[in-house]
Amino acid sequence: MFDSFNHLASILILFVWSFLSPILPSRPIITHQVATPSAKLQSSSPSALVSIPVVTTAPVPWGQTEKIGDHLYRTYVGSDPAMGTPDEILTAINNYRHPHGAQEVHRDDGLCKLAQSRAQQQDKLGNLDEHKGLEDYMKDDNHWRELNITAIGENASYGYVLSGVHLIEWVFDSDVEHRSNQLNPQWNLACAGTSGVTVDIIFGKR
Repeated sequence: MFDSFNHLASILILFVWSFLSPILPSRPIITHQVATPSAKLQSSSPSALVSIPVVTTAPVPWGQTEKIGDHLYRTYVGSDPAMGTPDEILTAINNYRHPHGAQEVHRDDGLCKLAQSRAQQQDKLGNLDEHKGLEDYMKDDNHWRELNITAIGENASYGYVLSGVHLIEWVFDSDVEHRSNQLNPQWNLACAGTSGVTVDIIFGKR
């Protein structure tokens, strides 16, 4: 069965940044895209996206992950009959976090609305947007107040049709950066949005 996966198009996943909400009126944002939400200010260094899908001329081992940019990865996996629902993805996140000693993350309506909007934006784009949509959205102090959070993070993928468990355990577990973000002990809120072949997961701290 795994041999058939080797002929599927490879898909890009993008580790998304997390940043803190400072007390000062001006809100500096961390965009270094590494799962260190407590880090101080970093300069923005977005990585270019590559075309999707990528056609391979030789079989690639199922589950193999390639780093193709500063924080960009391509993972070779198959497909499931249907995309996981937001509730299934959230359950998979908590089932994944529990054995690692990370606290449960709870569904939040505000984060759900944002995650769904982000998924739709990027699915319409036909690619991942290097987090620009989220970064622009969180530049508005009112959005911090509306969400009532002090830190936010995002994992996003484009091109997969996978169950919630397979998204979390195959895709976002395939590299250190995504894995660290979904296991980040500070997160106590989360919600996923899906649109077409796009998944967007927003994590928050309150």
